Amino acid sequence: MLNVKKHDAARIRNLVAIDFVLVYLDLLESENMLKVSEKEVERLQSHLRDANSLFEEGVITKNDLLQAEVRISDAKQRLLTQRNLRAVTASRLNSILVRPLTNDMQVEEIRETSTQIVAMDREKAWEIAEKQRPEIQIITETMKALDLERTARKADYFPKLFLRGGYDFTENQYQVHEGNWAVTLGMGINLFQGGSTKAELMKIDSQRLKLVEEKTNSWMI
Repeated sequence: MLNVKKHDAARIRNLVAIDFVLVYLDLLESENMLKVSEKEVERLQSHLRDANSLFEEGVITKNDLLQAEVRISDAKQRLLTQRNLRAVTASRLNSILVRPLTNDMQVEEIRETSTQIVAMDREKAWEIAEKQRPEIQIITETMKALDLERTARKADYFPKLFLRGGYDFTENQYQVHEGNWAVTLGMGINLFQGGSTKAELMKIDSQRLKLVEEKTNSWMI
């Protein structure tokens, strides 16, 4: 069970690392979308300036100019939304890193990919997962603990042997042997414990079966 606790600590570390990676990618995505929105606003502002010039020259109608103004207004709204999303995502990442929420966060896209992982076949990946995945290791160690507990519980079916010894000394000048040794060998059996022992064994078997199902389902995740 101590090994189970250690594997559970490793599982929690993995979850925190995965959470960090996902939020980091979200921040990277929001930053890229922010750049796209900024470029869109610049393009529509240029288009609005051209539309104003054409309207003053009488080339386009007032309705065309209004459409250009509506487009730039929508683009600025999307830009504001992206800025807010980027700020919120950066705060989430700061929270994971236990930093002040308003601290600036700069992210960088990593384009290199490990060829070792890309070239790995499925069977090799399963083998590594079985050895390293904490969830599987937790289930395996728990099943070992249940097997040992089942062995200990089954011992209640059998008689218990005991050996007891003692030494008694009485100071008496008229007694031949003032010290006396005593050794008792016995056997005890509880005739009324069979039902509870059977119930405990059934409980352990049920827990083990549940762990087997969890282990099988974990491969599908």
